[in-house]
This record gives sequence, C-alpha cells and structure tokens, in this order.
Amino acid sequence: MGKHIKKQEHNDMSLFKNRLWSLMGEKYNSPKQLAKDLYDAGLVEVKQRENFNDERVDKNNAYGSIEKKIRKHCNSDTASEVQGEFILAYSQFFGCSADYLLGFTDIRTNNMDIRQICEKTKLSEEAVKRIVDSPVQTVWWSKLFETPLFIDLPAGWLHMLRELHIRHVKLKDAKPEQEIMDELKEVSNLSQFSLIMHSAFKAGVDAETASSAYYGHLAKINARVTDYFLKGTEEQFNTAVKQDDGQ
Repeated sequence: MGKHIKKQEHNDMSLFKNRLWSLMGEKYNSPKQLAKDLYDAGLVEVKQRENFNDERVDKNNAYGSIEKKIRKHCNSDTASEVQGEFILAYSQFFGCSADYLLGFTDIRTNNMDIRQICEKTKLSEEAVKRIVDSPVQTVWWSKLFETPLFIDLPAGWLHMLRELHIRHVKLKDAKPEQEIMDELKEVSNLSQFSLIMHSAFKAGVDAETASSAYYGHLAKINARVTDYFLKGTEEQFNTAVKQDDGQ
C-alpha cells in the first residue's frame, strides 16, 4: 500500500480503516488488486460516460476510480463517508459481516448462527467452527462438559496461579492480590505457558520453578482427563455387554 498508509499504526481495531486494513492484509499488498477483483466480480459498479474508448480503457478507468476510493477508506477512522455499496462489497468479498466492518462486533463471520453462539457462550469464532465442523469430537467434549471437570479444570488452573502469586504478594512493591487475580481471569490473558511467566510472577518465582509448576499442572490435568476417559470407556463397554447378553 502507499507509504502514507503503511506508516500508520493499525492496532486500534475500533477504527474502520484498521479493520479494512486487517482484511486486506490477508490477501493483498495494495488496493490496486482489490479494486480489480471487486470490479471484475461485479461487487462494485462505476458509471461510464459515453465515449469512443474501447472496453480495456474503460475497465482501467474503472479500476483507477475504485482504487482511489479504497485508498480513501484506508485512511478513514469511521465509515461515515463509505458508500453502502462498498460496505456490502467488502463484506461479501472478505466473508465478514457489515457489523464487523462497522465496529459493532468483534466476531468476523457473516454466519448469524455462529455469531449468536459466540455471543451467548463467549466461545471464540474458531472454537465454534471446530465444534460445528467436528461432530464426532464434539460429542466427546459434550460428555466431558457434563462432568465436574468442566468446573474443576479451570478452577485447578487458577488455584495453581494463586499459589504462585502468594510468593509475589510478599514483595514490597507487589500489587494487591485481587488486582492481579482479576488480570489473570481475563480470557485474553490465558495464553497457557506464557501466562505462567506473567510479569506478576517474575520477581517472586524463578523460571525453573514456574516451568516445573506449569508442566506439573498439565500432568494433573492429563491424569484427570485420562481417568474420566477410562471410566467412560468402561461404562460404554459394560453397556455393550449388557445389550449383547440381552439378545
């Protein structure tokens, strides 16, 4: 893209230009190719004056006109000056909802069923897609969610974090315990191993201790899930035997 666009910060996803930039960045290095694709797909129209130009010249003129508008959109904080035709075109081309482009939701998909599941369950879009696309595995997870492990596993995780945190709160400049625990409960901060190395713990827990605690905790989780799996397999086996005996 143009230098003036490249030099901008694109982290603030509340801005229209940054949402558009992130979508474009998945496919293109410049608005020029996007302009061609939108026009060739019939998603955007350009009124042509009556002239004696051949079709190739008119098409290139249309490409240029659309490209200028796209570049303007890439510099627009809001969508107030973005024509509805382009909002619809972007949505259809990138497979996202107009609400996502306009900043009304962080859920990208234009599938309303998936969006509603995400909003109601707080599951990520990728998680819901996996659930929908993997029915066999989903049945297994559904059974797991019906057990106490649904509560016990995340509770055990936070318990481990709390134990590590106790070391930190004893330091002179430590934050209040509740403040850091609130930080750790934020879903966006739950990044497994990197979470263990959270800045809250660095001063009070050395890397080796934190790493050992992390893998020790994973071993406990694995043991509990394995135990559940074996019990479930045994129950299924016994049920099958009873059915065979009854025949």
